[in-house]
Order: sequence, then structure tokens, then C-alpha cells
Amino acid sequence: LLAAAFVWAAALPAFAEGTEAAQSDTIYISSTSDLLNLAQNCAVDSWSKGKTVVLREDLSLESIKWEPIPSFSGTFQGNNHEIRDLELSDSYSPAGLFAVVEEEAVISSLSVQGWVAPGGEKGTVGGIAGVNRGTITNCQYAGAVDGGTNVGGIVGLNDETGVLDRCTVRSVVTGKSSTGG
Repeated sequence: LLAAAFVWAAALPAFAEGTEAAQSDTIYISSTSDLLNLAQNCAVDSWSKGKTVVLREDLSLESIKWEPIPSFSGTFQGNNHEIRDLELSDSYSPAGLFAVVEEEAVISSLSVQGWVAPGGEKGTVGGIAGVNRGTITNCQYAGAVDGGTNVGGIVGLNDETGVLDRCTVRSVVTGKSSTGG
């Protein structure tokens, strides 16, 4: 019995390290500053790979000059929360809450409300993502989206690997060409 206790005690630090490593791959978003930090970290396209982002609260981006989350490769769990008052009017392309949702990424159960209209009739504009190469599921967008080409309520351009599943749009979507809900 004593030998078993020693073996268990020796394994405990290794178990704790594994748990800590797993927790470091989970990012909790509870405030707009948390979301802004996520956007800043995702400037390096591989930073979010293997990470899970959990939205814990409804958030308002009112009075925040939003720049799209540049490149997202992880899992974003919206938990049926809403990010509202998104306003994107500077000249970004691709543009949306996310600029590019990469092939291995999953965005789920997220509601976004706002106005996405990058200046200069930029193309590849969507309410949630400018470009989708991953999976966007059970998401909603409400508001307005306006751009030049490749404009959509959820995504502007859904690449061949991109999957949209059970998403809804309540929005005015306008563009010059390749425009859809």
C-alpha cells in the first residue's frame, strides 16, 4: 500500500502539468478588452491553432473602433452569447468580426449584431467573417453589410473547404457583385 502511495505521489506533478497545459489552450472572453486582446494575438496566423476560445458574456463593442480578428484557426465557442454594436467602417478587406476563418477553425453558437461597411467599396465582406475556410455553425448575424464584391450576411467568400451550417441572417446586404445572404 505504501509503495502504491509513492507511485501515485510521483505521478501527481506530471498530471498537474498536463492539466495546466490543457487549460492554457483555453481562452475565456468575459469583456471587450479580452476580445481586443484575442484580436491582437491573432495577428500571428498560427497563434490560435489548437486553442479554444469560450465567450462567457454578451459583449457590446459600442464606441470601440473594431479591426477584424485577422486570422483564426482555433475553436470559438459563442455559447449562444451576442457580440453587438460591431461597427467596421475603415478600409479592410477581408472584413467582418473575423477577417479569415482558417480551414481547421470552428465558430459555433455565436450571434453578432452590427454594421460592417468597409470604406472604398472593399470586397470580401461578411457580418461574421470576410473569408471562411473552416466551419461556422449555429451562428446568427443581424444588422447591415455593405461592400463591393463577395459580400454576404454571414461570410463574404466561402472557400471550397468552408462550411456554413444552420446559420441565419436578419440583415440588409448590399454589394456591386457576388452578393448574397
